[in-house]
Amino acid sequence: MMDKPFRTIEEQIAILNSRGVATDKSTPEVLAREGYYSVVNGYKDLYLDPAATKTAGEDVFRKGTTFQDICRLFRFDRALRQTFFRYFAIAEAALKSLCAYHFAEAHQDEPEPYLNATNYDECQRTYVDWLISDFESALARNPRKKPQPKAYLEHYLKTTMRCPSGYCCAI
Repeated sequence: MMDKPFRTIEEQIAILNSRGVATDKSTPEVLAREGYYSVVNGYKDLYLDPAATKTAGEDVFRKGTTFQDICRLFRFDRALRQTFFRYFAIAEAALKSLCAYHFAEAHQDEPEPYLNATNYDECQRTYVDWLISDFESALARNPRKKPQPKAYLEHYLKTTMRCPSGYCCAI
């Protein structure tokens, strides 16, 4: 059973209006595209009247709050997340490349050193064992099934892998 019953866009607008939010002609389009929960419930807190909300037992917005005010905060947060994500993605790629390079450099004489749990931090050994086992299982299940693995995984799909049992098995 759903906690919240279905509400049409018109009903959502009526709820906003009844709670003190001024809406405009763009409100239906924004609600249809973005969703009530994402916009209103995600960003309403700055605009709520705490005392009136407590008394009413439901959200009551500060006098003068507009749907556009809430939307501006929603759009600002989205733009900020996108900006951060872009730079985090660049930093993540650089960090992964650097770690992979130095890991490979430190273990250049060892075949498939990423599958050797002793090459990782001892505090994380249980997690690393599980991760390596899960990785091997995923590769062994059906490596030809869509989506195709990335090129760097393709190499390992065509070579011998160490099974969790310690025996070698060819894929």
